[in-house]
Amino acid sequence: MNKVNMGSIRGLFVTGTDTSVVKTMVTAAITAALRAEGLNAGVWKPVQSGALLGSGVTDTERLLQSTGIQERPEAVAPFTFEALLTPMLAAKRAGVTLTLKDLIAAGKPLAKRYEVLLVEGAGGVAVPLTDDALVVDLISELHIPALIVARSSLGTD
Repeated sequence: MNKVNMGSIRGLFVTGTDTSVVKTMVTAAITAALRAEGLNAGVWKPVQSGALLGSGVTDTERLLQSTGIQERPEAVAPFTFEALLTPMLAAKRAGVTLTLKDLIAAGKPLAKRYEVLLVEGAGGVAVPLTDDALVVDLISELHIPALIVARSSLGTD
């Protein structure tokens, strides 16, 4: 895997033990709290799958609505795929080959625009994003702390 430099960003990566563990709600709540304290906090969803922007049901649309951030959804979620599959497989189905370099490059404008950037991952840390990178690899490349959201169930309690 090629190393990609994101530069210096202040933020937090919100990931989960799996899908549907309220990562979006946690990301939105932290972002809204930071904004209420006067911080210029933004959100970034590097890649999402399961619905297209404009459907009103994507994580990105919920993040923007919940936080009051005035951003184009395409800027917050530059890679959105309809198929409800891992990002890597959903991208392949759409004829797109994702790379870690492309994912990070798409987030650089947001990192420059906001003092703090809350980054919401896709699924858990072992979810494949590209042919050779998992969510954990993206977290490592961004050099920011991660918050793991989990439900109370066997293996996570």
